[in-house]
Amino acid sequence: MHEISSEFEDNPRSRLLTKEDKDELAKERYDIFKWVLAHLIRSNVESEKYEDLLRCVFGNKAYLMFYVDRIVHMVTNFGKSIFKD
Repeated sequence: MHEISSEFEDNPRSRLLTKEDKDELAKERYDIFKWVLAHLIRSNVESEKYEDLLRCVFGNKAYLMFYVDRIVHMVTNFGKSIFKD
C-alpha cells in the first residue's frame, strides 16, 4: 500500500488537492476496495473483473492487492475440501 500512496503523492494533479480532499479520496478508494473484495468473497465477481476494478481504482500498482484474490481462492478451496470430507 505504501507504493500506491507514494505514487499518488508524486502525481502532479494530487499535489493540487487539499489534505481533506486527499483524505476523502483515500477513504473512497478504500471503500471501493472493501466492496469489491466482499463481492469476490461471495463469488459475485470473477477474478478477472476483480483485477480490472482494482486497476481502475489503484492504477498499475493494484497488483499488490491481487494477492488477496489468490488467498481468498485458496481459503475457499480449503474450506470446501474440509466440508467435503
